[in-house]
Amino acid sequence: MKWTSGSSDTLFGVGAKFALDQDASLHAKINNKSLIGLGYQQKLRPGVTLTLSAAIDGQNFNAGGHKVGVALELEP
Repeated sequence: MKWTSGSSDTLFGVGAKFALDQDASLHAKINNKSLIGLGYQQKLRPGVTLTLSAAIDGQNFNAGGHKVGVALELEP
């Protein structure tokens, strides 16, 4: 839950993570403004993780403006 002083906006969200196996997981979250976040994370090898994500505006689904992301995390 998020609340900002001087504003009447309150943000509430819920999320979940599902482990497909020891190296892969799915993530999902949604808030009261119908913003939907989806993600997939895969450990490719020790020290290398690939993440794919999407942010979808559920109130304006046909309007576009959605976001997608790709991250490659490298650890020494």
